[in-house]
Amino acid sequence: MGVSKASLRMTDSGELTFLDRSQALLQDCCSATMILGNGLESSDASCLADRVPFAGPWKALAHALPKVSTEWILLIPVDMPSLTSDLLKQIQAAAEKESCGFLTSPEGQPVGFPVAIPRSSFTAIQKLQAEGETSLFRGLKTLGFKAWRPTGPQIGMLQNINSPEQLFAWRAAASSSCKKAL
Repeated sequence: MGVSKASLRMTDSGELTFLDRSQALLQDCCSATMILGNGLESSDASCLADRVPFAGPWKALAHALPKVSTEWILLIPVDMPSLTSDLLKQIQAAAEKESCGFLTSPEGQPVGFPVAIPRSSFTAIQKLQAEGETSLFRGLKTLGFKAWRPTGPQIGMLQNINSPEQLFAWRAAASSSCKKAL
């Protein structure tokens, strides 16, 4: 995309960034928030720079785990602007009910975010990472995380933004749905 997705604005003229929105979602669901990534700042959460820049979420997660004091982690990417706190709460509730980690797995699509991670798996995650595992999702599958299967409109909430064209299309759709609601 040429710029940090965290700094992208939700609208062309708005002040709210993707990072601001992601942080607000997590604050609605969680007792504490932590931002993983380089060059990110927040007055509302602790920020932890990637120890190995651009190595992906697996390395960042393993580095962050010793600093986490909660029983669960909800891990979300910054580039899912349609994600809702209600959807995050559903994933969290399912994980807590089953007492195991969950990763999102829409039918017929690759496994992805959001991910609910229990404290009981922290040591195993760090061990896998130290042994050379490089893939977050392969590592979580190895640890027996269950698939949470979104349905219907939930699937659209999980769309991430990977190109300027996707960003413009998402903004146009979001603007159109707001106008219809009026």
